[in-house]
Amino acid sequence: MLKALLARVHQGRRTLAYPEETPPLPDRFRGLPQLDPGRCRTGCGDCVEACPTGAIRTNGPELTLDLGRCLFCVDCVEACPDGAITYSREYRMATRAREDLVLDGGALRLATALDDESRRIFGRSLKLRQVSAGGCNACEADVNVLNTVVFDLGRFGIQFVASPRHADGLLVTGAVSDHMKLALRKTYDAIP
Repeated sequence: MLKALLARVHQGRRTLAYPEETPPLPDRFRGLPQLDPGRCRTGCGDCVEACPTGAIRTNGPELTLDLGRCLFCVDCVEACPDGAITYSREYRMATRAREDLVLDGGALRLATALDDESRRIFGRSLKLRQVSAGGCNACEADVNVLNTVVFDLGRFGIQFVASPRHADGLLVTGAVSDHMKLALRKTYDAIP
């Protein structure tokens, strides 16, 4: 036990310094897509055809990308002959409204702090119940990592709870299968 404590003291602080510092990102990280409508040829449509999810749309010279549908697969970047779509290193992409996820070449409207009513309801903490509704376990692995000493989601007041009765919200991972439909509905109904 003493060796373990000495090792921890020797290692020092293990959490990320986020939000004061930018988190270290791997070289292969693909951040916020950047659109340059000025470089897009009118009526080309190569990027639209290459997108497997239909996240990219054109309306004449206007080019839009829906981050809610984007897989960050770079098929559009490779298909665009003019280089109108690129990926940045920007990791902040959270928004407050679904319509803010649609990029049109302008700046992404990032999520803002909670309003007074939401802050009063949640009391500066958020308890979530996570339900795997038919996924491949990749999302669950990512959620588990959020509770490790490196990311330490608890320092922001967000915790995962074992019972839906203690939860403020529900985090659903995976595509909802027919077999999980009833269980997910019961969990949703049990959340106060």
